[in-house]
Amino acid sequence: MDFRVPEQPFSKAAWPTRLWARCTAKISATPLENACVLTYLSDMSSGLTPLHTRVWRTPASLDHAVWFHHIVPLDNWYFLTSSTSCGEWRGWYTGAVWSVDGVHSASLAQEMLFRASR
Repeated sequence: MDFRVPEQPFSKAAWPTRLWARCTAKISATPLENACVLTYLSDMSSGLTPLHTRVWRTPASLDHAVWFHHIVPLDNWYFLTSSTSCGEWRGWYTGAVWSVDGVHSASLAQEMLFRASR
């Protein structure tokens, strides 16, 4: 995967809420393979990543859902937007995926569990 961070709307945010991404591997144009790549990417790029510090361990995914609206070629650039909420050991991440030409291709949601490091 190749990621690029564009100018962010929230300058004081701990982690980007906007992200350009693309798959650098050769993939087929089948809907199933595109869905698999997008699902993998959406799990990698949750807005909860900054909580992986010396105090917090990498979170465990409790729930992860992707709603596919349109198939887009993932070896081209696409745009992810996200919003995040964390509290009481749980995090909630939602997002949307947009193709370069502005097609809303998927919606995302994920709940994660955090634990303090020992």
